[in-house]
Amino acid sequence: MTELVGFDSNILIYAFNPDEKHKHDSALALLEDVNRGAIRGFASLQSINELFFVLVRKKKLSETDAEKIGLSFLDSEKWIIAPLTSEVSRFAFTITSEHKNHFWDSLILANMVIHGVKKIYTENAADFPNGFVDVVNPFK
Repeated sequence: MTELVGFDSNILIYAFNPDEKHKHDSALALLEDVNRGAIRGFASLQSINELFFVLVRKKKLSETDAEKIGLSFLDSEKWIIAPLTSEVSRFAFTITSEHKNHFWDSLILANMVIHGVKKIYTENAADFPNGFVDVVNPFK
């Protein structure tokens, strides 16, 4: 069975933003791992929305091009894109309260835990409290 790996928004963003070449190349290689079936990608719908927003806001891509990227994730059979539900929100409230975590990161984490994801790629290890998932910074 292929390993299910979570992707934080920042990894997705770097994959489509070549400004920081090392991070871009590393993030793009991870997405290529998903596309060739070496791993199964998991992202919260929130992360796909953040990807669109950041790519357009930072003037990296047009809205049309950013939409195509977002839709490519939503339509892909290689990715699990999990919606935000009341169960995810309730769990995120608890994580935020108990761990003094940023709420938006807690939403991503809660969605992953609820869906059985055991590992996340992110450059922000501090945003994901110990004990929930293994945190891997692919840029180190």
